[in-house]
Amino acid sequence: MAASEAPFHHYTLSARGRVVEPDAELGTAPGPAFLSAKVWAPGHEAAGDMLIALANRFGVKLAGTVDLCESEPSRPAEDRPYAYDVQVTPEDAAA
Repeated sequence: MAASEAPFHHYTLSARGRVVEPDAELGTAPGPAFLSAKVWAPGHEAAGDMLIALANRFGVKLAGTVDLCESEPSRPAEDRPYAYDVQVTPEDAAA
């Protein structure tokens, strides 16, 4: 499905938080971190909800606000919302 035909918008999101439960899939360790992802979602509220779900899945407790912007995709839309390029970056590595 072409992006222009999709009922979804593409967003890039990031938020500061703390890894409270290490995750083997992402290789995370406890401590302050940034969670980021690219998502196809029906709107900005749904995109934020997706980031919260990702935080819960990967053991990150979010703190503060979620930064969200519409962005150009690097993967095509599908027939359902989805996230990709999920990253948890330790805060000291992001400086």
